[in-house]
Amino acid sequence: MEKEVLTSGARVNSGILEKIQALVKNSKGGDFRCVSASRASIEPKETHKGKGNGSLGSVASLNIWRVNHRVLVFGQCWDNSTENITRRNNTRELTEFLRKNYKDRFMLWCLSESLRESQGVQRIPFLDFDLGLAYRVSCAVRCWLEFNPNNIAAFEIRNGDEDKVRFLVGCVLRHCGFVDRAEAMWERCLEDAFVPELHNVNTVKRYIRYFDSASSLEGDMIHAVVLKQLIVTTIPHGSTEDFLIGMKVTRRGSELCVIREQDGNDKVYRDEDYAVFSGIDCDISEDIQIHVCYYLGDTERSVVLLRINSLFYRQGLYRFALDDMECFLPRKMFDEEFTIDLVMVESGKAVEKPSCTYKVDLLQGLRLLNENFLGVPDREIYERLVSEGRSEIVAKFCAFMRYCGEKTREFVGNLEAKGLKTCSFEVKASKHMDTVFESKKRECSGSRKIDPETNGDLGVSVSNCALADRKALYSIESGEPRPLELIRLSAKIERNERTRPKKIVLKKRQAEKCDVVPAVVIKKPLHWIPLARTEETIFGEISGIRAEIDYERFEEMFCESFSGERTVSKEVRRSVIEDGRLFLVSLSLKHLELRNITPENVYSMLKSPDNPLGLQDLLNIEKMYPDDEEVMSLISASPESLGNVEKAMLAYSQLLDVRKITEILIFERKFFDEVFQVEGALSRLMDVCSRILDSQSLRMVLRMILEIGNTMNFRYSVNKKKVSGFKLSSLYVFSNYRGKNNTSLFPFLFQMLESTGIKPEHLLEELFSIHDLRNEELPKIGEKINYFIEMYTEKLGLLELLEEDVRREYARFFRFACSKLEEMGSSFKKCHLYSSMIKRKFGEDEAKTLKEILATLSDFLRGMEQQLELHRRA
Repeated sequence: MEKEVLTSGARVNSGILEKIQALVKNSKGGDFRCVSASRASIEPKETHKGKGNGSLGSVASLNIWRVNHRVLVFGQCWDNSTENITRRNNTRELTEFLRKNYKDRFMLWCLSESLRESQGVQRIPFLDFDLGLAYRVSCAVRCWLEFNPNNIAAFEIRNGDEDKVRFLVGCVLRHCGFVDRAEAMWERCLEDAFVPELHNVNTVKRYIRYFDSASSLEGDMIHAVVLKQLIVTTIPHGSTEDFLIGMKVTRRGSELCVIREQDGNDKVYRDEDYAVFSGIDCDISEDIQIHVCYYLGDTERSVVLLRINSLFYRQGLYRFALDDMECFLPRKMFDEEFTIDLVMVESGKAVEKPSCTYKVDLLQGLRLLNENFLGVPDREIYERLVSEGRSEIVAKFCAFMRYCGEKTREFVGNLEAKGLKTCSFEVKASKHMDTVFESKKRECSGSRKIDPETNGDLGVSVSNCALADRKALYSIESGEPRPLELIRLSAKIERNERTRPKKIVLKKRQAEKCDVVPAVVIKKPLHWIPLARTEETIFGEISGIRAEIDYERFEEMFCESFSGERTVSKEVRRSVIEDGRLFLVSLSLKHLELRNITPENVYSMLKSPDNPLGLQDLLNIEKMYPDDEEVMSLISASPESLGNVEKAMLAYSQLLDVRKITEILIFERKFFDEVFQVEGALSRLMDVCSRILDSQSLRMVLRMILEIGNTMNFRYSVNKKKVSGFKLSSLYVFSNYRGKNNTSLFPFLFQMLESTGIKPEHLLEELFSIHDLRNEELPKIGEKINYFIEMYTEKLGLLELLEEDVRREYARFFRFACSKLEEMGSSFKKCHLYSSMIKRKFGEDEAKTLKEILATLSDFLRGMEQQLELHRRA
């Protein structure tokens, strides 16, 4: 990339000095500022116009290029002075220029963290020819530009990354609709803004065409291809004839396949003109890199690099010329007819489409912006907006941008004008659980438990009070519900099941039979609890004692005449339905009658998942259904012998669709009541894990503790011992240590930290949410998600058996459940990855649970907080 020469306001007679400075800076990293040269103004002075919309707007003393009226590119930022040879900008000068000319209407996408302290800065996690990255960045940029017609987006560029930035900016221009076709975009914008560094042009153009074509892929699944063969025509000549040749396929830094001539297998054929690599059989997906290399002994030297995306290739042979690749040898060493042919075949397997093929709405774009902000959000702004009822997504964005009250109202007004609701319900409706500050999580998270005493009231549980909410949620997803796979809980993270004591099954003693029907009976039996065994009890000791009963006196006092008809009636009913079961069903029947739910109207009430029935209503309906044996008993019995409860059970047993719908609805109510709690727990765990991994304050505290410990054990100890690290459990030893006059180590720790400019409060504030998460068990969350997936799979089979109109209604819920479970599964895997990273960071075994680590850190921080209060008072 070349910045054009300015005739006004530029530095005078300092070109040679700048070159010397740039060379010194690049070699040693020193700051050799130009003292004698005049400081240039940071006023924007556009003195040369390029072609069309891609006119180049350069700024005296700053390296900034204008791609079009909404997109800028600026040189890499650093703390040293701005210089034009390596095209770097001083961080302070650049931010002053942007604030002066664009106020709060700019958003920066940066590759480094030099601008971390500025507001409105997005982090690009990595830069490569990657469609997923380009799509996420493009969606975020489009969202930002749609907020306000005066907003601009600016991208940081580093030396050596011009082609990748050109690809990224090109995708942004196409996605935001600034040009109608890729060729026009190249002619009007990119070619002018990036002249004369047009290296690797064909790769950039090819990847922009990939990006253009991604949205046209149809269906939810796409074909998968296998790379079978690679043919190199006219091998370039090296400096020596003793080289061997090889190839490898990589994806995001991981090697998928390596074939080398020196391996001595039959996969490489080579003569004077060709090199053929056969039997590759490599499954390729999305963005891959194909390397052709020379080997001189143990030395590997790259020859060419070909980048492609396999989504846009079917079975066949594809030829690529030298201009389609990145070349690592002088071009004069290549023949004009140099080509690489790829032979691909379809594997017959279908894979899911990548995320770059799906549409992203304004709310999802806002979430993408929130996920990649550099810096820390303003707590006061966030809490104020959440307390006013704004959604966490909107509040988080405003907190990162440091919007004042008036600017916040303007921003929220623009969102609502575009049809985006900003109330707190969007925390659920957007399918996102962005939780930033733990102190507000209970106000904005999922649901509360159902009170079994008040289930008859339709306004007490989340299942019942959020009918409109559920209807809105279920309308978000489209397509058909998909089968889901269970989360694989590896042995490393599964909790050990506690061995349960063996249950002793006692053999029932045969009751004594009495064939004589008594003339009188007692009014009601004595309901006592019998002992299973009487050996070695007092009852075993008294079994030999004789006790006589005056039966006549007993009958006079307690018995009444026995009715034979009543006995026959009871025996008939007992033969149909067991007494205990009949009693429970009668309670359910009474509840349903009070709710005016009958076999005649229950189907019409259950046709839609938006019905007003609560979970307890549905459980009572389910209880009315007899099992197979009870159905046979009810059918075989005469109608006159059945009571009201049995007749109701028989009537419900004939409503087969009602039973299927009831099972689905019970799952739906339970799922909706608990899913946001599980999702919130995962989100909070990921947040605290991320904070632990990224916390510089924690690193400084641990480093200071290590130095204090080595000072004690090496400098002031008879047995000289010095270590380079310690187990996390050693924090307990540090916290409980008492020296002379019962002095704790914490005051000394605080003094040493403050002497280096570090406030202990920063760590306490950064990890304050860890205390509420110390008892969270990640394996239990995984088991809960698997339970929901099993229920989802089971009930999805019932959905196919319903009538068309009813199935259409309930499919909305299954689409929502499918999407939510996929999200939670992905979040769980990410959280598990964070957990493993934390264990490695602290040198702990994989067998150690995340819960133990969080509990240890929580105990240490609480002790540190208590000691800090005492220290501040002293």
